[in-house]
Amino acid sequence: MSLPAQTFNDITPADFDKLVAAVKSKLGIEISGLQGQASGSTPLGEITIQWDYYPDSEALTLQCLKKPLLLGAGYVNIEISALVTDTLAAG
Repeated sequence: MSLPAQTFNDITPADFDKLVAAVKSKLGIEISGLQGQASGSTPLGEITIQWDYYPDSEALTLQCLKKPLLLGAGYVNIEISALVTDTLAAG
């Protein structure tokens, strides 16, 4: 079940690099390139995300394409948003 995509603005290339590292560290998902999709495992099951980063407009779209059955859609999207916000706030 795909969840609604979330778009984040004002994401500089340096911010995107920080987010790539955070996603790998926290979710075990390897983001490679400006667009794509990848999967990782959580204690509750597999998660698959899709991303599209546009460095010229500094926009990043993230979408969860597959989530663990036991996690609600709202929770997953809140966690994605928090990951982006917390990573960028950490500087």
